[in-house]
Amino acid sequence: MNSDCERLCGEVLEIAAQYSREVPSGRRAWPESIRSRVFALRRAGVRSAEISRRTGLPYYTVLQWKDEGPRFVELPVRTTPEKVSTVTVPASKEFTILLPCGAVIRGLDLNSVAALLPALGVGL
Repeated sequence: MNSDCERLCGEVLEIAAQYSREVPSGRRAWPESIRSRVFALRRAGVRSAEISRRTGLPYYTVLQWKDEGPRFVELPVRTTPEKVSTVTVPASKEFTILLPCGAVIRGLDLNSVAALLPALGVGL
């Protein structure tokens, strides 16, 4: 185990000891500061059993925690709209539109499509 992992394990031990003193209860939710360090250890390749052994956290608790990653994902925004080809269809036909960003719009009639596309910056 490298020095960063050793440091993280030490931090978890310190935080857990402080938390146990300040929150007197046998059953408690672990603070995010501990969880984030456990996730960092996992990303570094440390097994759950090793994390549990070195930090004193219950094995099944460590095993259950899932690293959800960032809550928000940055999406690229295009300033120039893609070229759209023209298609002639009956006015009663429903549409499924796949936008260049991957978004899908379903169930529109021709008039709704004609109103929506300019709002999206796409010309007919």
